[in-house]
Amino acid sequence: MEINNIVTEKAQNFFEYLLALNNLVGKVTRDFSEFEKNWFIDDLKELNGCFVLGNCQSEDNIFEIHRPNITEKDKQPPKPDKIITDWIDFDFSNENIQTSYRKEKLVTDKEGEEIKESFSDNSDRKSSYIRWVSEWNIWANNLKEKKRVLKLYGEFFDLISRLEKEGESLEFIYGRGLLCWKHPDNKVGTVRSPLLTTKLELELEADKGIISAKQVDGIKSVEREMFSGIQIPNILQINQLIRDVESREITTDLSDFFTHFIHLLDANGKFIEESSTKKATEDPLIYEHSMFSLRSKNVRVLRDDLEQIISGISTGEIVLSDTVISILGENSNNSVEKLKIMKENSVTGFLENNLYFPLESNEQQKEIINRIERHHGVTVQGPPGTGKTHTIANLVSHFLSEGKRILITSQKESPLKVLKNKIPKEIRDLCVPVLGGGRESLQEIEQSIRVIGEKLGELDVYRLETEIKRDKEQLHKSKANEAHLKNQLKIYAEKEGTELLYNGEILFKFDIAKKTI
Repeated sequence: MEINNIVTEKAQNFFEYLLALNNLVGKVTRDFSEFEKNWFIDDLKELNGCFVLGNCQSEDNIFEIHRPNITEKDKQPPKPDKIITDWIDFDFSNENIQTSYRKEKLVTDKEGEEIKESFSDNSDRKSSYIRWVSEWNIWANNLKEKKRVLKLYGEFFDLISRLEKEGESLEFIYGRGLLCWKHPDNKVGTVRSPLLTTKLELELEADKGIISAKQVDGIKSVEREMFSGIQIPNILQINQLIRDVESREITTDLSDFFTHFIHLLDANGKFIEESSTKKATEDPLIYEHSMFSLRSKNVRVLRDDLEQIISGISTGEIVLSDTVISILGENSNNSVEKLKIMKENSVTGFLENNLYFPLESNEQQKEIINRIERHHGVTVQGPPGTGKTHTIANLVSHFLSEGKRILITSQKESPLKVLKNKIPKEIRDLCVPVLGGGRESLQEIEQSIRVIGEKLGELDVYRLETEIKRDKEQLHKSKANEAHLKNQLKIYAEKEGTELLYNGEILFKFDIAKKTI
């Protein structure tokens, strides 16, 4: 389908308008510090009981945290020798306190007189204190680390519950390749965000005391929100680079991708593999830095989609559909021809005779089908409890019978679950649910794909065509018999001069006042 430049320009302007409108609704997030919570991998991997990437016990996991067991023995600090007990000047049962000792104190000599004694006067005391403080520091650091890991375990334990309740608005991600850039445009400001991200799912093994995180579906994304409002150079090459990296694992060596990306983004851009500081400069930099983050979805997903659409339209990578063209007030050759065919079919009564509604239906539902066949878009509105889900189930069944593909979206997961249960069991596995991207959703997807594969393997086209032909002949014969019966009943009613109903239809009514039929 050829689309002229005017339509392409109108489409790009249309989606740019939607993007601008979307930006007014929510703030563009360019700095990871605006995420709700961040955990840096360099910090986590130093903790005993935390495992990241290739160090995890399960190769499928990106992160593991094992619940530490803090015993009474762990809580007891090493006891100091008597020689230094009175000189210790801090609560040594508190692992968080700074060690200190008394530099001097008053003591009573053999003559009973008080004199000042310095801590350093006794070499045995000094060596005992040094030895004990070394043991105490080991104890304190061990206990602090265990408590920190236990606190971290509690955070992720609570996070699992939050994601179950707020999974539609929150996401837990693994981010890699920190892009830092003090952009020259003050409206953009400072950019500090991971370039590559992938969504993670948390799982609790309560019996083992392990919380793990793994990729939901293996899909990684190049973050686009931080570039909102920024003119990106070399967009064709960058888009190709993004497509290439999508086939690679996010945990593998991606230094070539980061280097290539930053050089395409800016002539002075650099990729830095090792650095203790992550500063934003006037030249964009990508640091080899990884993190886990909890962030809100909000309007970001829609914004990313709109930016990809705009980019695809400008480069010619996206072909505009008939529906989009009609929204723009234009007509495509395909749409005109399709509407002409649909109009001809409607005249012959083709649509009415080929409706496949497994559930109870009414004339309004049939009218929806007729309008869908004649238009690019149809809006059906109704308050709760008016049968919208029931209607959608019938429409889905009808379109599946015609070999069409149907995409159903919803702001929340629950309506989709209710809808799937409305679909007849015989075709329910043809509906592939993507609800939140969790493990349960993946299992349902695998089940649907398995059943579809089995059905295709058992498919006997010749038998199906024979059965369809037979059923159509029986239907035609049934309609002919019904028409003949109605005709005979009408003749009888006219002969007897009486009113006669057939399935609610008045076949004959004698008007006494006018003495006419």
